[in-house]
Amino acid sequence: MSDNMIDQHRGSTSVLEYDKDGDNWTLKMSYSGLPTKIFKFQPGKEFETTGYYDDVMKLMVTFESDSKCVVVEKCEMMDYKPFTTTREIKGDLMLTTVELESGVKMTSEFKRG
Repeated sequence: MSDNMIDQHRGSTSVLEYDKDGDNWTLKMSYSGLPTKIFKFQPGKEFETTGYYDDVMKLMVTFESDSKCVVVEKCEMMDYKPFTTTREIKGDLMLTTVELESGVKMTSEFKRG
């Protein structure tokens, strides 16, 4: 990731909104300074889309419980090496862990605003 991308994310705010319609889900992602992205998917089925930097992304979303979502992502920017993002809701917090195939992890904590 370029220094410019890192600077854009540092100090940014984000909003994630999930909506379910039958077997279909919509995820609306809003990050400060970037356009809102909307992803439509069915859990357990890989889908292809473009990311914020117009790179090709392949994603598969699964829900492990009512409060835990796991996304396996492969993107062009990272030579399609998979990484996993786990989001878990605990009260007013969303705990997020991003794990690379090598085992390197990054954790973040978000508070409902």
